[in-house]
Amino acid sequence: MRNIIILIVSILTTFYSYSQCNGADPFCTGTQYNFPNSTGVANLGAVDCLSSSPNPAWYFMEIDQNGTMVIDISQETAGGTAIDVDFIVWGPYSSLTAACAGANPFPTAAGSGSSVIDCSFDPAAFETAIIPNAQIGQVY
Repeated sequence: MRNIIILIVSILTTFYSYSQCNGADPFCTGTQYNFPNSTGVANLGAVDCLSSSPNPAWYFMEIDQNGTMVIDISQETAGGTAIDVDFIVWGPYSSLTAACAGANPFPTAAGSGSSVIDCSFDPAAFETAIIPNAQIGQVY
């Protein structure tokens, strides 16, 4: 099992619209990231397990080694105070293009149902996303 530690100040791993999906930022394993908090981004409303989704941000990764992926996610203010973070992981897809082509949150969220890998709306400032049995070339 590989662990990924990510300090993220606002993540909702989802695909909202084609232009936003195509602009998703990549991240890699074995690296700790600090992402700026999203502000002024429209709330998507209820999306899968999320009762609300204010200020979503989009990220993707392509698997380069088979196995379970464990992604630690935390959020804090600029002053270092821990705050709520929520997420959804969808996949697997064959490419970012394939994910974006199939991503349409209306009338239901992209990835709703069988393509939701993990989702949490817990009020905690620390979350753990798990992708079981990821395969080389898959995109999440």
